[in-house]
Amino acid sequence: MTNTAIDRQKWDALMDSAFNATIYGQSWFLDVVAQEWDALIEGDYESVMPLVWNRKWGIKTIYPPLMCQQLGIFSKQQIDSNSFEAYLQAIPSSFWKRRIRLNWANDFEAQDWKRSDWLNTVLDLSSPYDALRAAYSSNCKRNLKKAHNKSQSKELSVGRDWELKESLQLFKAGKGASMETEFFRSISEVLSVAHQAGKAECRTLKNEEGQLLASVLTVESSGRIYDLLQAVSQEGKECRGSFLLIDAIIEERAGEKLLLDFEGSMDEGVRRFYMGFGAQEEKYWEIVQNKWPFR
Repeated sequence: MTNTAIDRQKWDALMDSAFNATIYGQSWFLDVVAQEWDALIEGDYESVMPLVWNRKWGIKTIYPPLMCQQLGIFSKQQIDSNSFEAYLQAIPSSFWKRRIRLNWANDFEAQDWKRSDWLNTVLDLSSPYDALRAAYSSNCKRNLKKAHNKSQSKELSVGRDWELKESLQLFKAGKGASMETEFFRSISEVLSVAHQAGKAECRTLKNEEGQLLASVLTVESSGRIYDLLQAVSQEGKECRGSFLLIDAIIEERAGEKLLLDFEGSMDEGVRRFYMGFGAQEEKYWEIVQNKWPFR
């Protein structure tokens, strides 16, 4: 079904009730991050599969857009291998090249597709804070102790100011220096839209002069709090700002039926940082198929 024919009300109703819903499948999110997106839809929106695509050199390609970790099939009911294969067979033949990141519930082998494992990390927040804190690694606890000591000695303050522009600037000056312009457009718009809807928050660490040292921007959707952006200055790193802010989120939301979704990572060092808070690995998959006859 083409994008303009999709019933957004029914789509969003499914994404509110799907057992494997993610923020990435929300229509507003896809509208922000995708150049073009259509969909395969079963019945009266019993299940759906977004198809994000573009056209390069005349070739229509399905691809995973920036900021969109997991797509695949979203459904009200559990998915079986037959319905999974039926969806793949239903992808229009006009898409010569296909690369799809499947969500955590789409664990099926795909005939005539190459499949690879990808890793996400998530923390179940439903336990009391004391129990969650007890599961932190010894390294994480040491860094938090240092962070609290630094915070007291340097009179740092943890806050909730909406510092989107400043956070993006801080991120771009550090880890985000090599990121594409399109990434900054997408994440800025996603966070702005979510904030207007009351779904986004920004935790900040500032020094006595009010200078931003670190921030964590999150969006809550589909039973998860997504850690979409972490920004930290050199001084913020020395103060263990990221440890302090993640711990603050966990303490605040502990006991709720939510997952804190760290959005990755395949990088071992980053994954170790997240798992230090007691997070668990959650697999998802990428499948690739190339039907272009002139390879």
